[in-house]
Amino acid sequence: KRNKDVALASTQIYNDEKSLLQDVNKSAQEFQEVSLVFGGVMFMRMEIFQKIGFFDEEFFMFAEDNEISNRAIENGYKNIIINNAKAIHIGGSSSKKSLKNTYRRFWHLGWSKSKYKTRRKNKFNFIRSTLRLAIIYFFEAIFYFITGNLNKAAGKIGFSAGCFSCLIGIKAFKKDGSPTV
Repeated sequence: KRNKDVALASTQIYNDEKSLLQDVNKSAQEFQEVSLVFGGVMFMRMEIFQKIGFFDEEFFMFAEDNEISNRAIENGYKNIIINNAKAIHIGGSSSKKSLKNTYRRFWHLGWSKSKYKTRRKNKFNFIRSTLRLAIIYFFEAIFYFITGNLNKAAGKIGFSAGCFSCLIGIKAFKKDGSPTV
């Protein structure tokens, strides 16, 4: 409340193995300015969001926090971590474990990372970097399939397919509003 130039705030976020997920400086300062506030624990200042706009509805999940964090900075606001507050984020725990769900989650991760690049890079660099990632993940999927790690293979092929889908113009949502994958 004291810092009217802060758009987004978060806590220090740890994974279920108690490792810090963000690149933060564990300082004695109360706040630390950062470029990205993770969506898992995000506090927003409503009046700023009314000025800069809310979350981009094109994103189903993933990279929406990158996009809104950058938009806040581009509009002259700050994003901060509250150093004396902590949270645990258990990734992937909102859906049951299955190859289909792993594929779907990573498809949306690949699509969202690629979509985010469309806004941050020129068209040539977007195409080059997205193709590069899609091809790398495709070959990693083959490796994991051959070695019998089907869960990793499903994630890698999902990410690759998401990148290619974004590249050719497939959207994350169908016309009825349901997720594409």
